[in-house]
Amino acid sequence: MYVRISTWTGATNIDAIVDYLETKAAPAVVAMAGHRGLAVLKDEAAGTVVVAAYWATAEQLEASTGAVSKLRETVRDIAGGDVSVEVYEAAVTKRFAMPPAGAIARFLRVEGDPSRLDAAIAFWVDEALPATARSAGLASAQLLVDRATGKGISITAWNTQADLDAAAPGLAALADRAREASPGGRATGVEQFTLVSTTAQLDS
Repeated sequence: MYVRISTWTGATNIDAIVDYLETKAAPAVVAMAGHRGLAVLKDEAAGTVVVAAYWATAEQLEASTGAVSKLRETVRDIAGGDVSVEVYEAAVTKRFAMPPAGAIARFLRVEGDPSRLDAAIAFWVDEALPATARSAGLASAQLLVDRATGKGISITAWNTQADLDAAAPGLAALADRAREASPGGRATGVEQFTLVSTTAQLDS
């Protein structure tokens, strides 16, 4: 599965953006071949809206580019500010429970040597995911990767902020262990968003 992440920053009217995404953009995207769901997230304080669109294959994601670009430009007209686009392979996805609206999504951005990426994925599957899955309130976990650059995003969704706060020490310990397992890898930033809605068809 593949994911296109569109991020609008400096947005001035988040409610209008969300309304357009859910009533106009989402139905149009759903009708496209290979669509596997959308997740809409926001950080109101920062004026940021994130849309993650999932596709069954890289070819189907690419085929959607023209139509999705038009929808994205409409959102930018509503939002103001700037928009950025990233594309990743969804190396691992795991749904434990459907997160409620208002759930908290944590994006841990990482980068490393592309030649070590398979080892990093193996660590995530064999160690990081099972350890994180023992945390209360975890709704889903994903590892998105760019094999060309070695960049990736580890995304976890939590039912509440309290659940994420309780899991934070364990997440930090796993990040340290990941650096030991994949020398040269490093975290480049952590972002946190509120989940507006999701139809992403993650593996269960």
